Amino acid sequence: MSAAPAGSKPSPPRVPCSFRPFRIRFLRRLHERLLPCIPNAGGGGTGFRHHIYESVGDPQYQSPLPDRQIHLPSGKSKAFTLEDYRKLYQTYRSDPDLQRLHERHAVIAIWDDHEFANDTYFPAVAPDDSLESDPPRRLTANRVWFEHMPARVTFDETQSFDRSIRIYRSFTWGDLAEFVLTDQRLYRSAHPCGEKVLGERYLSTGCPRMNDPDQTMLGKDQKSWFLDRMTSATALWKIWANKVQFTPLKLFGQYLNLDAWDGYAGERRQLTKALKKAGIRNWIAITGDLHTFEANLIHEDYGNTSDEQTVGVELMVGSVTSSNLNEMVQQTIRGSISGSNPLPLSAIKQILADVYGPVSSLSEDIMDKAIRQLSDKIPGSNGLTAPHTVTP
Repeated sequence: MSAAPAGSKPSPPRVPCSFRPFRIRFLRRLHERLLPCIPNAGGGGTGFRHHIYESVGDPQYQSPLPDRQIHLPSGKSKAFTLEDYRKLYQTYRSDPDLQRLHERHAVIAIWDDHEFANDTYFPAVAPDDSLESDPPRRLTANRVWFEHMPARVTFDETQSFDRSIRIYRSFTWGDLAEFVLTDQRLYRSAHPCGEKVLGERYLSTGCPRMNDPDQTMLGKDQKSWFLDRMTSATALWKIWANKVQFTPLKLFGQYLNLDAWDGYAGERRQLTKALKKAGIRNWIAITGDLHTFEANLIHEDYGNTSDEQTVGVELMVGSVTSSNLNEMVQQTIRGSISGSNPLPLSAIKQILADVYGPVSSLSEDIMDKAIRQLSDKIPGSNGLTAPHTVTP
């Protein structure tokens, strides 16, 4: 792949950037977040001075989708080799719109799971493929991410997969914002209730392990670093690049996704309690993964605190090229399922059956009704006093 044209990318200001208002803008067509530092124009209107895109992972999938016609050198359906992973990145990153984004704007990038394998956890386990650790494959995935993503980190192939690269880091933007990025795959514990898809990872009734603080998403060293960065930040806004949903998400008394922070609820409460005790204000978690727009309040104790006791806010954005909630429901009804849905097929079918029952018609009215019913059930299922906003 030829290199993208050189561009002009903004650098963090060397002097305080005391601009107000500060806005977070989500773009529906991109999987990155736009966080412009907007100067007060003094009555003359406001204009964008700087655009920063923060990518929270999954810029490509290790399993090429059939409709994208990407054929891996190994001939397999998933990337396992150095050539496979390179083929994926080179194909995705040849997109002219993506190249133009990098040409014009600064991008702060981090990974989630599909840069290696779906729902991965320490030590380099790809649960959909095998429950055995695969360090060489993980090391290869680390290397290719380092080769292709615009991140000022180092990679040492002589080290073990978990020490070869450190992508958690932070950036300050004057005194306006500090961006704290975490790695929520390389060090995390296995899923708390088991590795089966339905009933253990997805649509689970839960298990005691979820609430154990030793059930970790961040790992000991990174957790200590994260709390230190957040509590010592002096910028007005503390913006956390978070990979998977932080706030609870239940349906019909079941946890929708224990690959997200619900599966690590003990550590979640530990983090939130520490930030609340430190008096952290203006804390925003920006999240991806579910391919759907959400706005949630972060509490220390969900269901037992008022909105006035909010510790922070979580904002989730949709996807660029992957299916969202609306499309997921439509595909299930029509019997044509995309591999880019945010949930596995078995979970999708169970959710739709619980919401609507057996479906025999393909009308748009039925699909819209199913989506509305699903959205209406979420707040009550999570014990929320304020609306838990979910939109396609």
